[in-house]
Amino acid sequence: MRLQVKRADTLKEQVYRKLKTLLTTGQLDPAVYYSANQFAERLGVSRTPAREALLQLEAEGFLIAEDNRGFRVKEFSEKEARDFFEMRRLMETYAISRLCETLSDEHLQQLRDSFKRMKGACERRDVAELIASDEAFHLVIVSGTDNLFLKSLIRNIRDFIAVFGRRMVEDDARMDEVVEEHEQILKALAARDKSKAADAMARHLQKTEARLLQSQTKESR
Repeated sequence: MRLQVKRADTLKEQVYRKLKTLLTTGQLDPAVYYSANQFAERLGVSRTPAREALLQLEAEGFLIAEDNRGFRVKEFSEKEARDFFEMRRLMETYAISRLCETLSDEHLQQLRDSFKRMKGACERRDVAELIASDEAFHLVIVSGTDNLFLKSLIRNIRDFIAVFGRRMVEDDARMDEVVEEHEQILKALAARDKSKAADAMARHLQKTEARLLQSQTKESR
């Protein structure tokens, strides 16, 4: 039997990646309904790959499709937000505790580099760069555990992290808090203090969750 090998970079995949970038960088308005035709025209492609990409994003839980109206950005419920952060706390407090046992100078330097980027982004009020450096910081922690399944889980939800994260750090006061919280995490890691590191990570994620729920309450009024 002849095996068919698909080309890795199809047009639909290119459109999908572009739409995912628009979504995770906050360039899609939650109040707007989007159509495959709109994106096809905007990206200079036919309607089919645009619609296939939108349907994939819907299947992944990022978009909602409504008959005769199009696709809109999914608004996460309070329960979904709580479930998301509960999962992150379970995974990342475990990961940081493990990392304290095996932290290498290389991983510590990577964390310091990510924190330096984060601090600079905060000073410039560069939301996109702050989110990117925040993601890099957390991925170093998870990667340092050398647990392939844990790394896979975090990679699978990192786009959701970007969506949630953007809503949090668009508040100037929260940007400063995020930097301070990561500084406490970094200090505990540098001291190889497992208890303090896990507590600092839990506090960071709890505060982020609280800010998200607070912003959702304001928007619903």
